[in-house]
Amino acid sequence: KKNEKPGSEKQEIWHNFNTFLAAGYGDCEDHAALLCSILLGFGMDAYVVIGQSTDGPHAWVLTRMVTKGLGDHEIRKYCFWEALSGQKYDQKDPRVNTLYKKV
Repeated sequence: KKNEKPGSEKQEIWHNFNTFLAAGYGDCEDHAALLCSILLGFGMDAYVVIGQSTDGPHAWVLTRMVTKGLGDHEIRKYCFWEALSGQKYDQKDPRVNTLYKKV
């Protein structure tokens, strides 16, 4: 079965994890929601992002880490997770701007 993309003309149905895992397939939102839940379970600050990739409408996961630097200065680090492949991109990776076009 072909995976649906967010914003496509086909009606979007977000499956619960039991349905998604029992079926053995899902679209990018299903994968992103599952990955986000797993990362949240590990204590990470994670979010599902809906936007545009180079291939059109897409969903991915963003994690955010804030640490204290010198004094009260905060250091923020963002990572972009491609839920369909498991690939992780650091905020400074130049591919981020070409892969994820619009939120």
